[in-house]
Formats: sequence, structure tokens, C-alpha cells
Amino acid sequence: MTLLTAGERGSGSGAEAQLVTRLGLLRAEYGRLLTAARAAVAAAGAGEDFPLAYLAAELARQGQLPAVGVSSREVLEAGFPAGVIA
Repeated sequence: MTLLTAGERGSGSGAEAQLVTRLGLLRAEYGRLLTAARAAVAAAGAGEDFPLAYLAAELARQGQLPAVGVSSREVLEAGFPAGVIA
């Protein structure tokens, strides 16, 4: 996981401020994703027709929705996309 580029490392308080900002954004993204996952589980338990809609919407918002036709195996084999945080 790269939060700072090589040029940003060691450049004093500016780099620290960028790191704090990026960490805050990462926490917000994680929070939104966790909330969507929890909503999907609750929706499935309540018998909603499309419980994964909450999760799919958040993945789309974050630009992480798999392409149409991609299998779950392909997603798992690909792992975490490089450059998502950088």
C-alpha cells in the first residue's frame, strides 16, 4: 500500500499533512464500504429482492465494480487493484 510517493517521503510537514489527508479519505472509503456490506447483509436477512444493490452501488461509486462477465474467481485471482490508493 503506497500512501506517499517517493518524492513526497521525507519532505517534512507537507508530506505528513498529505498522509493524514489520505488516511482520512481511506477511512471514509472503508467506512462507506463497511456500511454498504452491513446493509446488504441486513437486506438479505429481511428478504429484500436485491440485497447486493447497496454493495454494488458503493463499489461503483469507488470505481471498483467488476466488469460485466468477470467471474468471482477472476476477481479473487486479481486481488487488490494496484494503484487504488497511490
